[in-house]
Amino acid sequence: MFEIKISSALSNSKLSKPQKSDLSPSLSSLFLCYQIKFFFQRKAVGFAVFKKNPASSEITSMLDKAARRAGKRPKYIITDKGSQFDCENYRNWCKRKKIKPRYGAVGKYGSIAIVERFIKSMKTEHLRRIMIPFDLDSMRYEVGLYMTWYNEHRPHETLGARTPREVYCNSLALSSWSNGPPRPVLAFQPKSQTPGFDMDCRYFEGRRHLPVISRVSSKAA
Repeated sequence: MFEIKISSALSNSKLSKPQKSDLSPSLSSLFLCYQIKFFFQRKAVGFAVFKKNPASSEITSMLDKAARRAGKRPKYIITDKGSQFDCENYRNWCKRKKIKPRYGAVGKYGSIAIVERFIKSMKTEHLRRIMIPFDLDSMRYEVGLYMTWYNEHRPHETLGARTPREVYCNSLALSSWSNGPPRPVLAFQPKSQTPGFDMDCRYFEGRRHLPVISRVSSKAA
């Protein structure tokens, strides 16, 4: 299922089951960026960046590309009631694709909570830490960079410390412990008895605010 929601991104202020996804446009004075995410896995499957408010036909074209990339057509799409969605072109497209259009609660924060959280993360973890580019291609690169890092290298507590890609592929965490996870460290445990391990930290595409961390070996206490 796709969800779509307008949100200001640059301002200060498994496939056998039905899937729910988020598609969110993020509005700024420079760009309008639409994000598409699988709800259950938190996996972003596509985005598009526009210089101005896109037409309904541009949105449906983007959705077609996202469905081909995901390898499966969504059962539902949840959107706001913007002009791109509350129109004959969009409803006819949904009918041809056998997709049921749904609308989020008007003016209610949290009605599309997963995508709202994604937009907040993209703001705080990436966009507010860089100089926002003024050309479209560079902005697409920055959004795509964060989306790739988010899917492949950002563990989620709600996903059991797995990344969205690992959950989507039904695999163990790439950073899973080879000898099992370290034992919980109690507050009163002597430091000499605390299990230790070495960590490898690198930066995705050289961006220090996008870390890629993995355990490389255990070491004696």
